[in-house]
Amino acid sequence: MIESRDEPARQAGILLHEAAHMILHTHDEPGEYVAHRGLQETEAESVAYVVAQAAGLPYHEAIHYIAGWSRSELEILEQAAENVRRAATLLIEALGIQ
Repeated sequence: MIESRDEPARQAGILLHEAAHMILHTHDEPGEYVAHRGLQETEAESVAYVVAQAAGLPYHEAIHYIAGWSRSELEILEQAAENVRRAATLLIEALGIQ
């Protein structure tokens, strides 16, 4: 949830996170989010972090969120990697980030 008291970079990060969910998870079957929440949250926040970094936004708290949802498990991070790359590239191009 975006709060008016949040820093602009955090607000942007939240929007990027939700945009990543839309790109990656809109067509999932019912129950997929519940069954794979850790992976899906890891993917969405990783996309937000990558795009924020590309835009020069300080969105450092994303690392803690990613570590928590992935439980810092390499297998989850490896599963997320290609989806993160694909969605981040799409958002970076759509936003015109150089």
